[in-house]
Amino acid sequence: MCAPGPRGGGISDARVHHAFGQAAGRTTAAGRGGGGVAPGAASATQAGTAGTAAPFRISGNLYGVAATSASSAWALGYSGSLTSPKPLIVRWNGTGWKQVASPSPTADNGLFGVAATSASNAWSVGFTGTSTLILAWNGKKWARAPSPAGDQLNSVVGISASNAWAVGDVLVSGVRQPMAIHCC
Repeated sequence: MCAPGPRGGGISDARVHHAFGQAAGRTTAAGRGGGGVAPGAASATQAGTAGTAAPFRISGNLYGVAATSASSAWALGYSGSLTSPKPLIVRWNGTGWKQVASPSPTADNGLFGVAATSASNAWSVGFTGTSTLILAWNGKKWARAPSPAGDQLNSVVGISASNAWAVGDVLVSGVRQPMAIHCC
């Protein structure tokens, strides 16, 4: 279990949306601040049984997290308002989180899932105002990748740099239908 954030430290009322287990007793979790305590995202990295909180302050919500080592992890979601969200991506370097640039294809888009197979390969999935959204990390920057028709992608798993699968949903005749795609 991750240790709770320190009282008044900005993450004591955070909600965790996703957790990723990593070998050697390290877990990374992502969520959002709540209850007016922290007007932004929250995160914690646990090492061993006691754990240590690694809070940071950003404006937004985090929904996905992936790690390839104790010094390389991604957390993502969206920032801005619910009516005009923008992709939000932060990276863990072993000692702290840093926001990185993200493509923002429309005025209404965000990210829900991320998978990483190495420090130079990761995939993130989410939504635009009109379709699904896939972003690819090449070791230097995130770029938009071809994306199928649909409403949104919620989760992605990466097997290798050229093999990833995503799930989400598509609206068909007013009814949401599940979809699974080989996206990369």
